[in-house]
Amino acid sequence: LDTKLLEAGIYVGKKGLRMIFEEMLEEKKPISLIAAQLQFKELFGPYFELWHKQRAAAKIPMRSIFLKVFQSKLPQRPYLKYKFIPDQFRNPTTTMIYGQNCVLIEWGDEPLAIKIQSKNIVKTHLNYFNQMWKR
Repeated sequence: LDTKLLEAGIYVGKKGLRMIFEEMLEEKKPISLIAAQLQFKELFGPYFELWHKQRAAAKIPMRSIFLKVFQSKLPQRPYLKYKFIPDQFRNPTTTMIYGQNCVLIEWGDEPLAIKIQSKNIVKTHLNYFNQMWKR
């Protein structure tokens, strides 16, 4: 395994997650997200709205997959498209893909994110994402 092709980091708590969200804005790459619920908004409050404004201002496209149960709770936003999947596909974690990064978030009292930089892992998760997007 070529270690230059794989890098991983663990981010803990709100501060750690915010570092990842800030990096997403800096990278300016399309974002694909498979949501668990609405934890980003619940955890960050006003920063959630600011982040979306900054993302839209930077014209960063985002595709998000949510459960159907959240369909009426999600406002339309610039450069953001939603797809909704049946509620039986509920996941306890969130997956975010941007650039050469795949982030897995375990939500809880102290959220934990694992960020993996790997072309192959990104390709794999993007393939899963695209299959769900086409449903």
